[in-house]
Amino acid sequence: LFFGYVDCGDICPPAMIELCKIYNKIDNTKTSVYFINLLDTNKIEETKSYAHSYNKNFIGVYLNKIQIQEVSKKINLSINKINDTQISHTGHLFVLQKDKKTNTHFLKYIYTSWPFNNKEIVKDINLLNQGLV
Repeated sequence: LFFGYVDCGDICPPAMIELCKIYNKIDNTKTSVYFINLLDTNKIEETKSYAHSYNKNFIGVYLNKIQIQEVSKKINLSINKINDTQISHTGHLFVLQKDKKTNTHFLKYIYTSWPFNNKEIVKDINLLNQGLV
């Protein structure tokens, strides 16, 4: 999961490019990339198009104002609204793992440093996909 917004000019574009590089080095039949919208003034289609502009398999998820507040509290996202078209936010990457028995997801890793350590992330995801962690 990567949290951002469509018109972000400094955090999202380079992070999404890095996610493309990571995605191309993992078993992407077992892994999905979700771009989660954090600005409620963006439109649903803009969010989907933004994610697809980086990779046709990336999934853009639109959240409304209440959903944004709920998610940010659950995973402690730093979001500060600057105006109706801009927010300040962290550029963390969240990796979840699916529990096959319960069909639920749980947080496995958070990558907080920028630029991302692509080799480490690829290694971690590949180990997850192989069921080794």
